[in-house]
Amino acid sequence: MEKDYQWVLFQLVSALKAKTTYLKSIDANSSHYNQSFYEGMATAYHLIMDEVKTTLIDGDLPLEQFNLHDYDPNEILKYKPMNFREENNGQL
Repeated sequence: MEKDYQWVLFQLVSALKAKTTYLKSIDANSSHYNQSFYEGMATAYHLIMDEVKTTLIDGDLPLEQFNLHDYDPNEILKYKPMNFREENNGQL
């Protein structure tokens, strides 16, 4: 039973970590792109991944086991969508 629990936890953390990279695949040229929504998603992913990492540390679980040993949730806040242009806040 313990092994299944660890596997599920690993899968959950891996899936959440992978979701954050989805932000980089959003296209600022898309008619569906909304900068406020994008920034809200980045903040939400940051908060979730920060909590995941903190919880693992507090639980004395090895971050290496979850590939989070060198992972910085603050990096999410620096992500920009594809084709983002600073000079016009990402809007074309």
